[in-house]
Amino acid sequence: MRPSVQDLSLFYASPLGGYVAAEINTLLKTWAPSSVFAHAIGLGYASPYKEVLCALSQKTLLIMPASQGAEPGTCLAREEMLPLADDSCDAMLLVHCLEFALDSSEVLKESWRVLTPGGSLFIFVPNIYGLWAHFSVTPFGMGKAFSEADLRTIFEDVGFRPGHSTFLLSVPWLPAESFLRKHLSTKVLMPEKVLPGVLAMQGVKTLYRPVLLHDVEDPRECPAVSFA
Repeated sequence: MRPSVQDLSLFYASPLGGYVAAEINTLLKTWAPSSVFAHAIGLGYASPYKEVLCALSQKTLLIMPASQGAEPGTCLAREEMLPLADDSCDAMLLVHCLEFALDSSEVLKESWRVLTPGGSLFIFVPNIYGLWAHFSVTPFGMGKAFSEADLRTIFEDVGFRPGHSTFLLSVPWLPAESFLRKHLSTKVLMPEKVLPGVLAMQGVKTLYRPVLLHDVEDPRECPAVSFA
């Protein structure tokens, strides 16, 4: 279930939400320290990251899903049908977005469409191997969780070249004592990348993407094409 805009706003107003925003904002500035984008889009719930997006771009637009609700000054739209022209922005941030999509590939195809060739995509999703993804006490415990391999596969299928990737939010949301007991009892079996709550990945739009067949499975059954 997708959290409402009110739930997300309350989460980011809490100390834990402030920690999450600081971690993601720091990584964004690290991945694009000197980039000045012409147009940047924040898709999902990117209000806590608007200040950094504005610092990295000349113009910024926040788009929120219709099923989530929107805040003043943002645009309400469907993630798979963005009200933007082809090649109209050169940077996109997806946060609290892909994990709630009915079809994550369709969302990324639409992101590919509106990005300029060579444009940058920054995605933050729940880490499937982390503790956060398995408890719905934070927004990163809701929706679908992803592994690094999952994201790379979708990126390549849609037409993005995977770039930087890392994991964030190692600090647990659990009470310290409870977390310590759980960690000490399982740390021998769990590598370091299991615990972080969020997987972050950067992608770059390639000029061409694969042609995917949908309704017509056999290419020979496709309608004939005539040249003008």
